[in-house]
Parts: sequence; C-alpha cells; structure tokens
Amino acid sequence: MSRHLALILLAAAFSSAVETEKPQYLITSPYTYRAGEDETVNIQLFGSKSCEVEVRLKPQNSKTVTVSANGTFTPGEQGKLILRIPKENVRNGRHYYRTSFDLDATVCGVKTESRSVSAQPLKPNNIFIQTDKPIYKPGQKLRMRILSLDKDLKLTGDKVANVHVVASASRIKQWNDVKLEDGMASLELQLSKEPILGKYTITAFVGKARKTQTIEVAKYVLPKYEVKITPPAYMALDQKEFTTTICAKYTYGKNVKGTLNAVLCLKHDDYIYRRREYVSRNFKKCQNITREINGCTDIRLLREELNVGEVTNVYRTQFLIDAQVTETLTGVTLKSKALKYNMKRRSVQLSFSGTSGKFKPGLPFKYVLKVTRPDGSPATGARVHVTVSRGWSAAATFYNKTFVVTNGLITDSIDDATYNARSLVFKANLLDKNPYPVKAHMYPVSTSYTANPWYSPSFSYLEIHNTQNTPAKIDSEASLTVRYTVRSNTGTRVNFHYTIMCKGNTVKSGTHTQLHNYVREENLTTTATPATTIRPTKVTVNVTNATLQRTNDTIRTKIHRLILPDWGWRRPKPIPVKKLNERPVVEKFDIKFLVTMEMVPSCRMMVYYVREDKEVVADSVDFDVEDKLENQVSVSFKDDERKPGEETNLILKATPGSRVAFVAVDKSIHLLKAGNELTKEKILPYLRTYQQRAYNSNPKCRNSWNPWWRGKRSIAPFYWGDSSSYDDASDAFNNAGVIFISSLNIYTKPCPKPQFFLRLSSRRRGMNITYLFVLFGCLFCF
Repeated sequence: MSRHLALILLAAAFSSAVETEKPQYLITSPYTYRAGEDETVNIQLFGSKSCEVEVRLKPQNSKTVTVSANGTFTPGEQGKLILRIPKENVRNGRHYYRTSFDLDATVCGVKTESRSVSAQPLKPNNIFIQTDKPIYKPGQKLRMRILSLDKDLKLTGDKVANVHVVASASRIKQWNDVKLEDGMASLELQLSKEPILGKYTITAFVGKARKTQTIEVAKYVLPKYEVKITPPAYMALDQKEFTTTICAKYTYGKNVKGTLNAVLCLKHDDYIYRRREYVSRNFKKCQNITREINGCTDIRLLREELNVGEVTNVYRTQFLIDAQVTETLTGVTLKSKALKYNMKRRSVQLSFSGTSGKFKPGLPFKYVLKVTRPDGSPATGARVHVTVSRGWSAAATFYNKTFVVTNGLITDSIDDATYNARSLVFKANLLDKNPYPVKAHMYPVSTSYTANPWYSPSFSYLEIHNTQNTPAKIDSEASLTVRYTVRSNTGTRVNFHYTIMCKGNTVKSGTHTQLHNYVREENLTTTATPATTIRPTKVTVNVTNATLQRTNDTIRTKIHRLILPDWGWRRPKPIPVKKLNERPVVEKFDIKFLVTMEMVPSCRMMVYYVREDKEVVADSVDFDVEDKLENQVSVSFKDDERKPGEETNLILKATPGSRVAFVAVDKSIHLLKAGNELTKEKILPYLRTYQQRAYNSNPKCRNSWNPWWRGKRSIAPFYWGDSSSYDDASDAFNNAGVIFISSLNIYTKPCPKPQFFLRLSSRRRGMNITYLFVLFGCLFCF
C-alpha cells in the first residue's frame, strides 16, 4: 500500500514539474497577409527561460511550409519575426481571390496549435482618371490625366496597358502601352464638329487595376450666374415656421440683382379605407412669392400657410419649390427647382449611437445620448428623462435623471453600479409635447439601448479611453488613457504591453510598468451559470420536485444523444459567470506616442497584461488621425480680381521635386455638371480599406454549434442559436485585427449555449409560414 502511495506521489510530482516547464508565450500576427509584403509576427515569452521560437506558414490542408522564420528570444522582451508570402503562392483568379493559410509555431521545442490567416494578393494600384471638364461641346478638345497610386497614395507604375473611349457602344479612340511619367500620363482627344452626343466612357487598365470615368458631350450655353435653392433643413409637425433660402450669384461670387418669382407648395397624398371605399385626404397648398433679390433672400412660411396641421401621413408629404430669377441688367432668366421628401413627426431625435455596447464591470461607464434635429444638427432647450437599470425590469432602475439639453449631447458616467450588473439598459424619453394640433398620430420620442458585460473569471478588466474628441494631429504627441481594475492577486509589478496597428501593419509597440500595493480581499459570488453538459441521472419512483428535475434532465440528455452523439459533440463545463459584491480599486495611466504620417487616416491600439494565473486582460480601441497628405500642396492666384485680357500669376507650393499637374477652366462649367474633379475626399477613403478585423475561435467551442454531420445541404429540422453575449480578451485581439497563438488564458468566456428549434414549413393562401417549436425537454413534442 505504501509503495503504491509513493508511486502516486512521484507521478504527481513529475507531472507538476512537467507542467511548470511548459513555456508561456504569446504570439500575435496580422490576420491578413498581403502577398509580396513583409508582415510582422510579434513574439513574447513569459517566465525566466530564453529559448528558440520558429513560426511557419503553410496552405490549409497542406503539409508543405511556404515560409518560416526563427529566432531566440528572452522573457520580458517583445521580439519580432518577419514573414513574407511570395506572390506566386496566392492566386488572383475568379475562384481564388483569397487563400487561407495556417500559422503555427514551435516554442522551446513544443509545437503549438495553428491559426488560420487570410492571404490576399497584393492590391493593384489605385487608378484615377481626371478630365479638364465634365461636359464638352462638339469640336472641343478632351484632355485627360491618368494617375496610378500605391497604397500610400504615392505615384507609381511604368505604363498604362490600355485606354479607350466608348460612345454609344462604339469605341472611338484607343491608346496602348501609354508610358507613365512618375505614375502620371496625359492624353488628348479632338472631338469632331458633329460627334455623337451623350455620355462618353473612358476606361484605363494599369496592371490588373481598371478604372472608368464618364463625361458628356452636348450643345450648351454657359450660364452667367447660378440660382441655388436651399430648402428647410428639416420639416416636422411641431415646427412654427419653415425657412427657404434662394440665392442668385455670378460665378465669380458677386450678387445678382433682379426679380424673384417663387412658388412653394406642400403636397400631401394620403387616403383611408372606410366603409368599403377609399376616402382621399390629398391636398396641395401653395404660396406664390414675388420680390426683388440682391444675392440671397429668405422666405419664411408659417405652418398655417402650408396646412401642416392637416397632414395625416408624414411619409407621403413633399415640399416643392420652383424659383426663377430675372437679371435686371440683361433680362436673362434662370430657373431652379428643389424637392424635400418626407416630413418628421417631431423635430427632436434621440440616439445612444455614441455609447459602447459593452461595459467592463467595476470600471466607470460613460454613456452618450445624442439629442439632434432631423438634419443632424444639435438640439437645444429640449427636456429629456434618462433612466438606467440592471435589466429590463423597472424595479432594477438605479439611475433616474432629467436634463435640459444645451449642446445636443447628454453625457454622464456611471461609476458605482457596473461592478455588480449583468446588463445595463438605458432608456431616454423626450418630455416636451407638441404644442400644435395635428391630425397625424404622434408617437412619444424615446429610445433604448443595452450594454452587456465583458467576461473575466478573475474580475479583472482593462479599458482604453480616448480623451480627445478630435483627430490626432500629425507630428504632435497623442495620449490614450488606460484604466483597469486592481485585485489582490493582480500583482505588485505589472507590465502593460501595447501595440499600434495602422493599415494592417504594426507601427509602434512598447511596455508600460505599473506598481501596486493592494491587499484587500473581495467577495466573489456566482450569479449565473451558462449551459453545461448534462449527464444522465437515476430516476426514482417517488414524484418530488427534485425527482422531476432529474427526470427532465434525463429526457433532455436523451434528446441530446438522439440529435448529437457523445463522440461527436460533447464539450467541457464552462466557468460560471461571477459578480463582485465590493467595488474594486481602479487605477489608470497614460500612453503617449508621436503621431506620424503612416498613421493616416486611423489606427488601432491594443493594450494587454498577463496576470499571475496566466489570464490575459486586454482591450483595443480605434483612434482617428487628421486627413493630411504627406505632400502638402497649395494653389492660389496672386490677384483677387483682374479684368478680361489682363495677366495674372498662379502661385503653387509643394515639396521640392514634386511633379505638379493643374487645370484651369471657367468655373461656370461646373454649374452645368460636376464629378470630374479629383479631390482629397475621393482618395483618402482608399486608405481605410487596409484595416480589417481578425477572427479567432476558441478550440474548446469550435464545434459547439456546428456538428460535423450537419452538412451544407442537410434537411435536419434543427437550428443552433448562440446565447452567449459576453466578450473577453480574445475580442480585443479580434477588434485589433490580429490573431494569436498562446499558452495563456485568453479565451475565458463560456461557450455558446446551443438552442434547438424545430422548423416546420407550411404553405397557406400563398404564404410560407414557418413554425418554431422549442424543445424544453419533451422527447415527443414534434
């Protein structure tokens, strides 16, 4: 007996020694690999032992390693390895636009699990076509410019493979192998005196990139001035008056003196069905306005002048404006029209759109309620009532305040109630009533929002807070605040690791150290237990509450085994969800960094630390950078005003060595048609396409809702739902766009609970009706 006991103790000691020798590591990598570009894999070891790390990439379902890298790393330091997938290993055809690769590693001689990454072919250059005018007369010369830009918006490329112009399905001109000078090419096309009128399409091919631009050829007369109508920004049933602005200005900015004739009409189209017949509620109320104009004039109409109180359907209401201005000097008359669709019932709208959908228990939670007009402008003077509760029950309300809005925003922080809340439900109601009588049904103005908690078995949370409401400035120092909960077992010396990712690349990384001296013990209590694997129990003869519970569990287990075999889909019991009965201590620090051009237009910062029990606590956040180009260009005329026939100077400023291209046309041409101008607003959105989200999956839950036997064409009548609404540290990595390979505890939230539904389809009177029956433990309910 003593020999057996000694062997057991020896085996336990050996297994404990082996367990302590297992390497602790965290390997992060971008989820998206672009063929032909270097991608950074971050390596971090924990413990006290230095060792060699090798990372490998290979196509899925293949044993051939495409690329690998290795190095020796020391614990406590952030190391890097570079991987590059060759271009020829990623196909760019119709069915192979994206290729999946597996990333795995060997750390200290121990092989890790693999993670899937997306390998994409190198993005083709961004092609832009600019013409000197959007519309041409017969016989004029068409001038065009073709630009080829890389992902950093720098001119690149050797030639344009093909450029052609098509009108009415006929190709009228084509250029082949046009040479690019510093990524730019200029072409001209002389139009005939009797060309095909209508739309012309210009198409350019540079490599695998394709771009089209549409122009128009027509007979026209340039307008001498412009008549512009600005209808009311919004129209609501509780408004007293409606203001329309009409302006007449020359193309060079001066006011036009003349006579304005305007017709403003409110058109309403509605009906009701009463006693087997349709009763019309249509009406059209118009006001004719004639006055002298000198530039701009405002036309104010009272609600009674438009019969606003008679409106019954706001969605079938239109405000039409017809205006014409006759110039006093020449007698030239120009017309303009405007149309405003759909009225609103109220002129105040509420939205929690600026509030996060997740909160960290124990950390202050700031909500943002936007109180705006229908056009998005901030509302002032409105009275709003806001409540917050732990769940949807009115008895759980702990926050009750009334605000008078001054700048269109209501912001407040909930500091004392998040540590023991399973959810936060926000409700806002507008207290002001419509002061005018209307026939339309008036609904109360209200909104609601729910925030769910993050999950941590140790009740440790971290949050990155951006205190600046404006984009960060280039060449300036930016700062982000990190707040986190401190527990007795958080550690006396904690290293916070941060990484900044911009356009899918790691731009900056570092470490910040915090010291603690906190010993108070918290009292944790279990409040909810997610779905667990149910095991069969013995059923007794006596019918009691406990016996009925065991019977239901047995029946439910039989259903599970009938639908899901034990050898195909069982999973371990998840950790219960916990809450804290005492408010934790919250600490904070700032991370400061220099904003550079490679951060334009936005970046993501991820911060994490590792607890003594190997749990990873992390968060990530996006921050915007000002829309600024690396080469700042400015163009201006030396003179503000010159007479026809006189000369003027054009002043252009740019970085030395820049290739400059400009175009000068009569401004009035853009009054007829727009769309050919190449602006910064058209180019910068291309930079945001490089920022993507990652997809990490918990190996313990990988098959929890997708059993192997339920194929794509399965007709099994059961549906699997996901009842898990928690986020954990793995979601911070996903939001940052990185995948991870780690021996630490990053997946901590419970696995999704499967929900079984029985689908039965029936056709009745031409309608497809789907019935859903939930199996609550009844074996024969279907």
